Amino acid sequence: MSRPNAEDLTCIFQDLVKDHKNIGLSACRTKTKQTWRHADSPAAKKRLPLYHPYIPELVDLHSSLTAIK
Repeated sequence: MSRPNAEDLTCIFQDLVKDHKNIGLSACRTKTKQTWRHADSPAAKKRLPLYHPYIPELVDLHSSLTAIK
């Protein structure tokens, strides 16, 4: 089975925006010149732990991304 294109998937972080607007979390969007990436890309997996202290729910999302492969 082939992997869906990143731009065809919903953002896994969209529910966090509602809960964390008070810290300035912005809605998911990708500008025309930006690159769509899967949330389980190596770059995303590397950066997510930096935000765990501020958004504890990311720990669960990060764990689920690791289990998907």
